[in-house]
Amino acid sequence: VSQRGNRNRRLEPKILKIMQEEIQSDKGVKSNAKKGLFTCWSVVVSRCTEAGLLPPSRRTFNSEIKRLMTPEELKKAREGEKAGYDLEIPYLSLDRETPKHGCRVFELAHIDHTQIDLQMVDESNGTNMGKAWLTVMIDAFTRMILAWVILFDEPSYRSCMLVARDCVRRHGRFPKTVVSDQGSEFKSRYYETMLAHMASHKRMRPKSKPRFGNIVERVFGSNNTQFIHTLVGNNQALQSPRSMSRTHDPRSTAVWNLRAFKESFDRYLTEVYHSVEHPALGISPAKAMEISLLQSGTRPHIRIPYTREFVITTLPSNKQGDTKIQKNVSFKVNCIEYFAAELASYAGQSLEVRYDPYNVGHAFVMGKAGWIEGKSMYYGQLAGRTEKEIMAISLQINEINSRSTLREKDRALVVGDFLRGVRLVEDNLAIQTQAARDREQHAADEGTDLVTVPPEETTNVINLPTQSARKSDTRAQREADFENMTRRTYGDF
Repeated sequence: VSQRGNRNRRLEPKILKIMQEEIQSDKGVKSNAKKGLFTCWSVVVSRCTEAGLLPPSRRTFNSEIKRLMTPEELKKAREGEKAGYDLEIPYLSLDRETPKHGCRVFELAHIDHTQIDLQMVDESNGTNMGKAWLTVMIDAFTRMILAWVILFDEPSYRSCMLVARDCVRRHGRFPKTVVSDQGSEFKSRYYETMLAHMASHKRMRPKSKPRFGNIVERVFGSNNTQFIHTLVGNNQALQSPRSMSRTHDPRSTAVWNLRAFKESFDRYLTEVYHSVEHPALGISPAKAMEISLLQSGTRPHIRIPYTREFVITTLPSNKQGDTKIQKNVSFKVNCIEYFAAELASYAGQSLEVRYDPYNVGHAFVMGKAGWIEGKSMYYGQLAGRTEKEIMAISLQINEINSRSTLREKDRALVVGDFLRGVRLVEDNLAIQTQAARDREQHAADEGTDLVTVPPEETTNVINLPTQSARKSDTRAQREADFENMTRRTYGDF
């Protein structure tokens, strides 16, 4: 009974052809201008009326769109590939052709960056330092955060090399495969050289498909909700600036410095994230790592020693890649001067350089016999400090030096405005002086005094002031005029 009736299309073939042409046309429904469906249907009605056909209803036109295109295809055609990515069907099960998370610890790891949603201040004077960047390396199989670094610099190959160095320092091992996005820092020569030195493979996620990195993206979301957004000075209020009061501006209420935040973040990872049961695992990441090491083995033959040569290999270089040796056996990196007596024979030469963002007390240049260590002016300040203190102090020094150009521009603006005002005052004084000289000359030529009394007021004058008194009055008037002019010019200061 359900199959009875006429199952053929009741619309005329010409009407169907007009609708399909409007739907498939790049100037119709598929237009990247996102034309409204009512507008496209109006074009169909106009063409059908012109051809003497009965126009289809708007509901029929919308049904034809759904018949010819899926919602994913429609959105990709009208808004682009990125917009239609959310409508793609995710993987519901894992098989041989599906991206996997590895079968043991240290087999597959993800590296990614995010800007910490918290305003930082300088530990010494409380100056606002802005937001820092967090770089994380997470093991895909156990969800353990193997390494992490915090820098004020934007993500670059330096961040990647430092997180690799931190992983070896903590675990003595490095993942066999590292997955990253299509960022330029993951395509640099330094990053690929470092992976080759570690005997590790590089895999890159497809462009504009964050689902392939959902493991590390989920970590960033958990860090915000569980830890960062609970701190004073977090940036939640800035997400709606029009309704934010000045008393709640995180840029003025910030209290966290870099060293305190790093210590607290380290405790959060150890006591909370690594110890709490993970929904995808059913156990905590720390327990999953312990079980995986028992099953797959500790593999001592692939351990990487944390030696001086390894540290220098993973250190970043400056933008130029080299530095010039001065006659006083010094060289500069990031506006910091380093000294080494062994550089006396290299004066005037440009040598390859490496610096440590976590310890500004030293830097290295490549000599004929190997790396030469240079010590900076901050070496005495860092002596006797713990490793965490040296890292925090060094990061703040690097950030202050990186902002030197901005501060120099601010100073130049203030000085320039002041000097322009001074020149204006000097010009006015020169005009006043020339006018006074002209009056003097005019009085001398006529043989009269500087101040003349009108005839109608002579009867009211009892004692006229002397010439010296009148000159003192004129000088006082000039000084008063100068003071008033200065106050008007620099009143804002």
